[in-house]
Amino acid sequence: MTPSVRSFDSADRPGRTPTDSVRGKPAELVPPDLPLTAGVRAPHPRRTVGAARRPAWWLEIALIAACYAIYSMIRNHVGNVRVAAYANADTIGHIENTLALDVERFLNDWLHGNPVFAVPACFYYASLHFVVTPALLIWLYVRRPQVYPRARTVLMLATGAALIGFYLTPTAPPRLIGGAFGLHDIMAEFADWGWWPPSGAPASDAISNPYAAMPSVHCMWAIWVGLVIFACAQPIWVRVLGLAHPIITIVVVMATGNHFLLDAVAGAALLAIALSVVVLFGKRSRARQPTEADETEDREFAR
Repeated sequence: MTPSVRSFDSADRPGRTPTDSVRGKPAELVPPDLPLTAGVRAPHPRRTVGAARRPAWWLEIALIAACYAIYSMIRNHVGNVRVAAYANADTIGHIENTLALDVERFLNDWLHGNPVFAVPACFYYASLHFVVTPALLIWLYVRRPQVYPRARTVLMLATGAALIGFYLTPTAPPRLIGGAFGLHDIMAEFADWGWWPPSGAPASDAISNPYAAMPSVHCMWAIWVGLVIFACAQPIWVRVLGLAHPIITIVVVMATGNHFLLDAVAGAALLAIALSVVVLFGKRSRARQPTEADETEDREFAR
């Protein structure tokens, strides 16, 4: 665990507790140097991490709301693509079968025969995707403002790329296609246990697109959550839970018949690309444009 950083005043005045020079709060720990936090420098002796500037909260809410509105509008208005969506799903199933990657059938058959696990899996699929991700964004904004812009940008870029995938390659989930590669619709079988509709969609049929399986945004967001928690959380048990979340999510989406394994792989690949782009541009920006405030404070401290 990275030690907390003492402020300049506490170093010169014995008996004082290390505090944030702006708010009088204990200095926070510097996040580990991982992709989402790479380049977040340890605070200057006159500054602490807690002094990082947050984007205006109302602008962030407006930005996220606008992006989600555009995402939902385009995702749910791709036209009559049922034939193409079923054909694409069948192609994915055939590729997995050829490469012996079709692990979702084993998971789906097992879950179908074990309701005691099927019901929690349905709740996991239908709830955490819509709760954990926004909750973590809020936590980052409040507690890790130095990490928030980068993490938010990665998530939005990856989700935007997924939207393009929905438009170019509409794909039905294996629970709908039937035939050789079709799976049991676990969500539909246990719809009476939850709030999701009998169609098996995780939300209302009015806002759900049944042909947006490739790539898997469920898996993409879950992996993002895991990376952020691992990079920013301090207790080991919380970081372990963070890493467990994407693993459980990937198993659940396949076991419930909502995604092929390759859907999850595509979601992870888009997230990796988005993360690489953000890290690369962040490094170039820091190398080319050192802030005037940092240079001024460095000169003052050197006197």
